Amino acid sequence: MIMKPCNKCGIFKSLASFYRNKKNKDGHVNICKDCKREIYREYQKQYNKTYCEKNLETLRTKSKEKYHNNKEKFKIISKKSYQKRKDSHLKGCKIYYIENKEKILEHNAKYRNKNRPMINAQKKEFYQNNKEKHRKWAKDYAINNKDRLDECRRIRERERRKDPFIKINKNISAQIRSALKEKKNGRHWESIVNFTLNDLINHLESQFREGMAWENYGKGGWHIDHKFPVSWWKFRTPEDEDFKRCWALKNLQPLWEKENLSKQNFYFHL
Repeated sequence: MIMKPCNKCGIFKSLASFYRNKKNKDGHVNICKDCKREIYREYQKQYNKTYCEKNLETLRTKSKEKYHNNKEKFKIISKKSYQKRKDSHLKGCKIYYIENKEKILEHNAKYRNKNRPMINAQKKEFYQNNKEKHRKWAKDYAINNKDRLDECRRIRERERRKDPFIKINKNISAQIRSALKEKKNGRHWESIVNFTLNDLINHLESQFREGMAWENYGKGGWHIDHKFPVSWWKFRTPEDEDFKRCWALKNLQPLWEKENLSKQNFYFHL
């Protein structure tokens, strides 16, 4: 058997491993088939990259048109392909996530902040179109993950107790929702009243009496009190004038728990 070396890899191979070329003395090229294929792959890869960079917009337009014209066909092909490689795909995703967790979380946070209105609109639309399905899923999830959800609630409650500003935010939201008899319609309380959480914090802090601090806000400490009690006002919606007066900053004050409970339904001003 006649052998000859490949000019690229240097390995001696039989003439059958080389393409024919009548111009050479032995009638074969000087680079083996394997190396020729590798050279062609590298060339094709570089060519495709250059071509895509020069014609990016044209290729995107054509790709979109092709997809929209054959949407159902692509969905079927994609689904079949995914089912074939599902296990390896999920395993690969899991490994990638573990290795790039911080990077992924940072990217996702930036994307959510940049596209929040669009994401909220998509969620709302999806929920409206899949109400029953979503309710069934939520019910099943709650039943199957009771221990996990209970633990999450306990963690959130511990965090809420540690941070007085989170506590104030939640409490004000709950009080307004209760006062409006569940007619807040999912709106954040800051969009209903004419002040923000920071405004409220500064307003209350400016009226602190001796011994009051953010650390002793709540049970056993001080409460956020309405000088004119909520029951004095007649309102049904946030647009009513009585609601605006009831929840105006000037009607709110910090008051010790004992004083707040003892004042009952009467006006009290420091």
